[in-house]
Amino acid sequence: MTLTDAFQAVYEYATRESNSDPDLPEFLTGDTKPTTMDRPDAAYARLTTELDITDRQAELLSVILELALSATSCPTPTSVAKRLGITQIKFLTLKPDLERLADKRYIVFNRERLSHSAFIIPNSFVNAISNNRIPLVSDIETNSVPKFCRRLDAIFREFYDDNMDFKTLVAEMDLLLSSSPDCRIAKAWNDNNCPNELCKYEQVLFIFMLSRAVCRNESSFEWEDYARLFYDSDIVSEIAATIESGDLDLFRMGLIEHENCDGLESTESICLTSKAKSEFLGDIKTSTIIRLADQTFHIIPHDQITCKELFFNEREQTELDRIAGLLQPDNYAQITHRLQEKGMRRGVACLFYGAPGTGKTASCYNLSAATGRDIWFVNMAQLKSKWVGESEQNLSNLFRSYHKAVRENPDAAPIMVWNEADAIFGKRRRVEHAVDKMENAMQNIILQELEDLEGILIATTNFSLKDGFDPAMERRFLIKVCFDKPEVNTRTKIWRSMFTDLPENDARILATEYEFSGGLIENINRKATVDYVLTGRQLSLDYLRELCRSEQMESATARHIGFS
Repeated sequence: MTLTDAFQAVYEYATRESNSDPDLPEFLTGDTKPTTMDRPDAAYARLTTELDITDRQAELLSVILELALSATSCPTPTSVAKRLGITQIKFLTLKPDLERLADKRYIVFNRERLSHSAFIIPNSFVNAISNNRIPLVSDIETNSVPKFCRRLDAIFREFYDDNMDFKTLVAEMDLLLSSSPDCRIAKAWNDNNCPNELCKYEQVLFIFMLSRAVCRNESSFEWEDYARLFYDSDIVSEIAATIESGDLDLFRMGLIEHENCDGLESTESICLTSKAKSEFLGDIKTSTIIRLADQTFHIIPHDQITCKELFFNEREQTELDRIAGLLQPDNYAQITHRLQEKGMRRGVACLFYGAPGTGKTASCYNLSAATGRDIWFVNMAQLKSKWVGESEQNLSNLFRSYHKAVRENPDAAPIMVWNEADAIFGKRRRVEHAVDKMENAMQNIILQELEDLEGILIATTNFSLKDGFDPAMERRFLIKVCFDKPEVNTRTKIWRSMFTDLPENDARILATEYEFSGGLIENINRKATVDYVLTGRQLSLDYLRELCRSEQMESATARHIGFS
């Protein structure tokens, strides 16, 4: 039994509708209730033993995990209590169990404002479970300064969104520092004796400034930039006064200073000192990194991607499993080495083509999370410039930067993703205008870069090979996967995954009557969610048919006005 199987079995048992008291699931009553479903003891044993939690905590975690993976927003106390069939008052009695799960970093939530918090499942936990292994502290480790700062930036975003309290923020920050001892920031942190020399408020302020400097290219900070960090503190006014007066250990240690404006010191803003930048960030040129990322691509760390449950026809699933196997680090290293020995191209270029909404882009994200590879998502609109020759230069610089990243860490080569790739990868044009010449020049660069590719590239398109691609371009893709619209059985699974309370027979009826892609079914799910929030309307077969007919009309209109 895999961990995902165990979670599924415990979830189904915890949310069954056969308890004699409709307001209380079995784990809250302490009594054995009549049930039409046998308790999955093996599943409980697997979770409680390997995760070191109780039966009650296993049930809570299973429900939160299911809601986190199936909903478009984070689970809340209200949604979890509703799924368990208990009142909000009863849910408050579960706070010690929730805190135990948070202590083990299986979930994150604001402990001081439970009723207003959202539950977050860390991506490291989801990725470990999906690979059938227990989450370890090593899953959090990241020794690259940019990746380290992106992790910090994600933690601060959750705090700003009110999904964690200050104590949890500090704990998450400390955990990241302690689990990444080889990262330059962590080394400098200990070399400067920051844990002992700085109070927790100063530690948070300094780490916040480091993460913003790298991730957002911010060089100076005024009170409104960081005040939110201390709003819940009893000494917020004292903190503001000491920052303005310079009476902080951060100033005395030479790590921050007041900004110099035209030769005059401004007490209203602070910045990192040259010493802080040198010791903690090294020679990272943050402005260059941010400028390039903003213009031509953005990086999506694999540990910030949650695997999404996707359903495909058998042929597509076989091809995707093959690619996932190829991209596993050990297999990838062996394959690229063997290709190099034989004098063949080492790069792996894949083309995902087919109807819209069939899971092409989502598959890229799942491959990233499953194989531990970051995504370089290309911003094609930013590649093209009105200035002569600049588009071609942008394209060349993009591949140069990517190949540099691959050479720095070949075993964890990121995946370069080109969405709607036909805009650049398509057929070459007859030259009639200057723009045609530019487009053809860019395609020639693409052809050569694919020939010399180091790393992994995935291009997606809604066009068929016949309609959208030059034969010379097509030949350079090692693997080509056609994403057909899902068959009836596959559509049934999609309906069931999107609407977990929908009877299987109703799901099959809808799958038979409407040949929808997964993307269209997701649209229907979102509309149903909106209607439920606004009007409380419950699901029924007739209601879903009504939404399906509406979606058919909208899709037909979209095609009529020119959208694919």
